[in-house]
Amino acid sequence: MRTLILHLGMNKAGSSTLQAALQGTETATLRYPDLGGTGHAHALVMAYMEGTPPRFGPMPGGREATRVAARERIVAAYEADDRDVLLSSEYLSIFRDPAEIEALLADARPRFDRIRALAYLREPQAYMTSTLQQAARHNDVPDDPFERMYPRYRPRFHPWMKALGKEALDLVCFDRAAFAQGDLLVDFAQRVGLPEGTLRAARPVNESLTAEAVAVLLCRHRARAGRAPGRGHGELLQALAGFGETRLAFVPALLDKTIATRARDVAWAEVHMGRAFPPPPADRGRSWPDVPALRAYGETLAEPLLAWQRRTVPDARPPTDTVPDIIDAMAHALAPRRGPLSLVRRVLGR
Repeated sequence: MRTLILHLGMNKAGSSTLQAALQGTETATLRYPDLGGTGHAHALVMAYMEGTPPRFGPMPGGREATRVAARERIVAAYEADDRDVLLSSEYLSIFRDPAEIEALLADARPRFDRIRALAYLREPQAYMTSTLQQAARHNDVPDDPFERMYPRYRPRFHPWMKALGKEALDLVCFDRAAFAQGDLLVDFAQRVGLPEGTLRAARPVNESLTAEAVAVLLCRHRARAGRAPGRGHGELLQALAGFGETRLAFVPALLDKTIATRARDVAWAEVHMGRAFPPPPADRGRSWPDVPALRAYGETLAEPLLAWQRRTVPDARPPTDTVPDIIDAMAHALAPRRGPLSLVRRVLGR
């Protein structure tokens, strides 16, 4: 019986780690096809999603020609041999239009005897905090952002449950204490039928920034008043990866205010996982009462940030000792230039 396995990746629930480990995976019975990139987002979005997000453009041949080419590439991956196929993308969990899901299934059903899906669901407080950290890497965030950062479990996964049937959708709590051998890769491998040891951790993927790094980035974004971060921002994020040591956390009452309005959605997720979400850690260290307080904290970090800049990006020349100017100077110094000078050499000042 040939099976298509769909990993409905949920952002902030280990998807990048899984996709990096899955890259190139082939066994005698299962294949993780190469559709470009570590995950399969681009091909799946181009093939099936209406209203393609801007990050996936431009499309020189036009939308319909791009759609046809993407579907042909996916079908070719299905038909390459008779092994099971595993696809993974975070965008699959936002395929909420039944027509998008049915288009994907229409290409798959004639080629597979069975289609099943798997998703890891992260506890809402941890999800919202991690989502804010991710958003703050590139943009300012509103003072009260958590309503729009709530994970919305039922809207994400009920359309798939309706299309595939409840028994074909495995919703799993993202809880390291409950993973097989306490390891996400081992747990996932067991669930999709990969032999033990098949998946090995790649280099760290999408590591979280500290509260200090997030705070100074929020200061910079606010000072830029909506302007894009500009050149050198990716290199800047790498340089800030070791700045500070406080894990980002907000007081539970702030997040519980949003979660309380979504109690039915949380209950739906817990029923279909067959368990409750784990409670947030009781001792989370320093916690901030809201985003403005975190941003204000960032303004107090000019002195340690300047010391960090002098150690890691010594050729930066901030015009003042304010947080936005220090960050801007670091980005300017780290921006790619013509020639072979690498980020490592520039960070080390060589």
